[in-house]
Amino acid sequence: MNTINLKFFTGCAASLTLLCSFAIFGCSGAENDISALQCFAGTCDEDDEKGHNDHYDPDYADPDNAWIANPGDCDEHGYHEDFDCNTTTIGTTLFDEAYHVIFVCEEYAGWIAHDELSYCSDYSGNRGSQSREKTNPQCGDLWCGLDNNETVTTGLDDGSNTSGIWNTFGDYEKGGTSEINVGEDSENCQGLCGSVKLDNSLYSQPYAGLYFNLVNEKGAGADISSWKGFCITYQTPEMGPTIELVHQRGDEVAPFVKSLDPTKTSANISWNAFIQQQTGISLGRDTFLSQVASIKIYWTASSTQSVTFEITSIGTYDSCP
Repeated sequence: MNTINLKFFTGCAASLTLLCSFAIFGCSGAENDISALQCFAGTCDEDDEKGHNDHYDPDYADPDNAWIANPGDCDEHGYHEDFDCNTTTIGTTLFDEAYHVIFVCEEYAGWIAHDELSYCSDYSGNRGSQSREKTNPQCGDLWCGLDNNETVTTGLDDGSNTSGIWNTFGDYEKGGTSEINVGEDSENCQGLCGSVKLDNSLYSQPYAGLYFNLVNEKGAGADISSWKGFCITYQTPEMGPTIELVHQRGDEVAPFVKSLDPTKTSANISWNAFIQQQTGISLGRDTFLSQVASIKIYWTASSTQSVTFEITSIGTYDSCP
């Protein structure tokens, strides 16, 4: 895996702090917003005539009033230990009133305290401070090579500033002999240009291409269902690229893919047009889209072949010209 410095290679361009704000909930279960598992625990509520705070109990007999008064909660630490942090709850937040701090369920690390957070709900809704405002009508809203943008503005960075960095990958990482070269003919390049040499001498299906992470370099997942799809402007006359959505659990989960037409120069692809490959664990489309870690753009074939490419822009569905 190689990180691409666009300024160096193409000549076209000069790569968990979280901005959030404490969740204060009332005592009535119906009034507490617990949709999307944003906050599991409540706070000490001065309006509670018994002086109790609320604690969410999913096993409570009345599902419409699952928040119950627990007089001991205000003095106890460890709400996060009452709830599982696993691959299905990555990004879930929890307010622990004893320490007046918000915990976040993070992949591999478990529940991690974030003193800088204020509102649980802001964690998943407004990660990072990136803006995806479209500035060039000739480009999509995520990345514009014409504007010499170095990295993809995913709007999902976790504050580490490691999202959206272009990387290369290929079968060479596993002993294959395929190659990808970025930056060729950079003087005339209007984005990301280069060539791919697919070599099937060791791999029957050689591959090589580019990818970027959505949240951070560690491959954390994010919900991109609101994008409605993906768009790209490109030129790759010898062979169309494949767009692949990679799950936060990596190769363990079967990816969703879509192959593009080499005779076209622009593609707007709805999420429904992506097909899940029959490899690994199969997840429903909605579940998968809520946990996407990276997006790949690559070429693959059953024979030795050379491909040239120029990628001008990428964006969310229907934002490319």
